[in-house]
Amino acid sequence: MRGPVFGAAARCRWARRGRAAGAGAGAGAAPGAAPPAGGAGGLDRRGDWRALPEAEVRGRAGAALLALRGGRALLERRGGAAGGRLGLATVPLASLEAAPAGAGLAGPLLLLGAWAAGAPAGSGQAPPPLFAAEVGPDFEPEGGGAEFEWHGARAAFADLGDLAPAELEALALGHGLNEWHRRTRFCSRCGEPVVPGGNGHFVRCATCGAQDYPRSDPCAIVLMYCGDWALLGRKAAWPPGRYSTLAGFTEMAESLEASALREVWEESGVRGDPAGLRFLRTQPWPFPRSLMAAFEARAPPAAPDAEAEAETEALNRAGVPAGAHEPTLQACVACEEELEDVRWFHRRWLNEAMGGVAGAAGARLESSTREVAPGVPFRFPGQGAVSRELMDGWRAAAPPATPLDALSDAVLCPGRQKYILVLVEDPASGSGKLVVRGLAAAAYHMDVFQHFFGGDAQLDLPAGLRARAVGGGRIEHDPTRAQARIFGFSYAYGRAPHTAAAKALRKEFPFLEVETSDEGY
Repeated sequence: MRGPVFGAAARCRWARRGRAAGAGAGAGAAPGAAPPAGGAGGLDRRGDWRALPEAEVRGRAGAALLALRGGRALLERRGGAAGGRLGLATVPLASLEAAPAGAGLAGPLLLLGAWAAGAPAGSGQAPPPLFAAEVGPDFEPEGGGAEFEWHGARAAFADLGDLAPAELEALALGHGLNEWHRRTRFCSRCGEPVVPGGNGHFVRCATCGAQDYPRSDPCAIVLMYCGDWALLGRKAAWPPGRYSTLAGFTEMAESLEASALREVWEESGVRGDPAGLRFLRTQPWPFPRSLMAAFEARAPPAAPDAEAEAETEALNRAGVPAGAHEPTLQACVACEEELEDVRWFHRRWLNEAMGGVAGAAGARLESSTREVAPGVPFRFPGQGAVSRELMDGWRAAAPPATPLDALSDAVLCPGRQKYILVLVEDPASGSGKLVVRGLAAAAYHMDVFQHFFGGDAQLDLPAGLRARAVGGGRIEHDPTRAQARIFGFSYAYGRAPHTAAAKALRKEFPFLEVETSDEGY
């Protein structure tokens, strides 16, 4: 939608909208009175100030500046110590008036709105105006002992986890407007230079008079899930080991809902169920100018084939309850133009990797318990990103914990080993779980069962649970290459449905490439 047209006519239209609002806040307000605060974060954007001369707004008492430089924002360490919380640093605008070249403003002043934090608490003073602007390379803030730091705007917005909601809104608006002005230098109609207007909220062509306004590109960001599995991907440009939800732009004449499902399918080959799409919220993402619409989407299991039907038949013959069967997930393949990798992650694995169902606090961005590869921790989005909110919300929706959750889904040794597929049941709840146990030192499959579940050892079985083997075979495990091959059978327990064993392995080791074969012993 086009932004407001400034000038006397615009003020009249704003006033008419206020009177037409009936009993809402601001109804019947006198011309020039403050409209309701615009953003949920608490920054009062004061659209009426945009029509005023810049000199009049910047001359108001307490006018302050959010300093930006090369995609970075000036922050202030609060609390003194190095571990203190970071917040937006604002400097008196008047302090830049007489700054020498290179130490003052290096771009247009961009009005963000009225900044409540700039008025002394309890003073009763009106919040002063807050601007943002690019500053020169020699700019040095003066803060009477304050500790200032430059941080990338994107990292400050999404990863630090320190900024208050009003600070996040001011940072997003300031950075977004600044980048828009940096990219919008010439008229889209005639190609001549443009000049800022509306205190930074539009540009006007000095030749033909055409006006242009900042816009946001709608994007869908999606957590696709199937049962207790979530689909995550990574871009090659991201830090090693970082995975997140999938996202993409909404195309011309396309709904957000349609783009959510289309983008996941194009990037991963996984098709979602339109009936299982749920909208959560939007988030401005001014990097450079997106508006993210966050969805959860349910993916149906893969269509059953002969292999899946044989697995189900084998498990039913072994008396494995239906609740212990894992779904056959749709195959996912990363679109090379978009992603470096995409794969399914089990909810329990993500909860352990990311710090439990409540999520990790503060600026924690990597796992201390789970790795993508040796020495490479699993990394995830910061608290400020809606992708993290999607992941945390889905993780928190886990079913109530049971004693079965204490069991690892798979335990393997390096190299060739005998393995058993074990059904562990909780008689109290009637639930069950299939787990894999491998042991390279075992001469017989019964030795594997005895080691983990029998005799006095009881190494892996919480009290009250009971276990029985439903099949066995062999596994060749190469941890250096993250590969495993499941094959063969057990004389004692029969041939395990190896595809069911492969699912248990992938729950515990999502980066393990697993191959199954019915050949060999």
